[in-house]
Amino acid sequence: MYELLDRLIALDVDYAHISLPSVLTAKAVDSHDDQLVIEGILARANGRLPIISAGNIRTPAEARQALDLGLSVVAVGQALVVNPNWLELAASGREDEITGTLQPSTVAEKHIPGKLWGIIQVATGWFTVAAA
Repeated sequence: MYELLDRLIALDVDYAHISLPSVLTAKAVDSHDDQLVIEGILARANGRLPIISAGNIRTPAEARQALDLGLSVVAVGQALVVNPNWLELAASGREDEITGTLQPSTVAEKHIPGKLWGIIQVATGWFTVAAA
């Protein structure tokens, strides 16, 4: 993994985007310490390249925690599907209105494409979906 990062840096790419199951908890399978995967990547990059990461960031507090690790940008994915106004809620101090559960009755108003909604319904555990 680190060799790839070094090669990307040598190629003068603009940034690296690292997708993880969870930015804040993912550890290497063969890890013998408490270092997070993203911490190892950030240490190896050592400021030579902006690092963006995604992975189970649901709340503004989690996004801030990830940024505090040294990330240049934190990507928020599923939380935006469930809360299309996530950024507005976070910026206006209304974090308590951000939900982690997708209500089936709101799929149309959230403009979730039919194909994505179909995948969400069959991909057990990917999204938390309330009972219809």
